[in-house]
Amino acid sequence: MKFLIRHVLVNLLGIYLTSLVVTGLSWRGDLKALLLAAAALGLINVTVRPVVKLITLPLNIATLGLFTLVINALMLYLVTILVPAFTVTDFYFSGLNLGLIIIPSLSVARLWSFVVIAGIISVISTFVNWLVHKD
Repeated sequence: MKFLIRHVLVNLLGIYLTSLVVTGLSWRGDLKALLLAAAALGLINVTVRPVVKLITLPLNIATLGLFTLVINALMLYLVTILVPAFTVTDFYFSGLNLGLIIIPSLSVARLWSFVVIAGIISVISTFVNWLVHKD
């Protein structure tokens, strides 16, 4: 039970921080929709995701793990189906100029929005899990 609660809280933080960065991720209503989305994502990541990863293992090995982004996007899509108040839409990235590093502006379609947003949530969740994990 602690495992599932930790997953939900980590996903809550990941979804919230991602929504601050990416405009294509939103939830209608109050905190209830965000909590529902985090609970759904936590439950899906604990139950459905391992089965999908096992089934797609050969494809994941062939792509050197990049297919995991597609799996994460599919799990996020399942959350948008289960929680109608939680939406992923296309978004526009205005670009970034850090002197030597320049990222041009681009418009991200809805399909790729799922991949980008799921990737950001995954990175944030992995980092938070790394911070709070006790051996």
